[in-house]
Amino acid sequence: MSSQLEKYWITAVEYERMGEAGIFSPDARLELLEGSIFELPPIMPSHAAGVTRLSMPFHRLFDGKFIVSIQHPIRLNDFSEPQPDVALLRWRDDFYRSAHPTPADVLG
Repeated sequence: MSSQLEKYWITAVEYERMGEAGIFSPDARLELLEGSIFELPPIMPSHAAGVTRLSMPFHRLFDGKFIVSIQHPIRLNDFSEPQPDVALLRWRDDFYRSAHPTPADVLG
């Protein structure tokens, strides 16, 4: 008789607390997707250049109207906090200092 292993779902709150507690290396590139923590690959020069090039028109067009977020977390739900390459966010004077943006904050 074999026992079935159960998956433990990590919540976004737990994930952030783990980061604050120093469980992850300071330079670790991680994201939380559907309750699992995934290591992101290193950002290669061609990828970085593409993301920068993509973000430039947004900065020019929307400076002071929207926030252009580059590879920063967005709290999708209790179990997912991905880091999209580029996201256009609703303006907030605190630049989301108190909490990560949610889907309601994402414009594009």
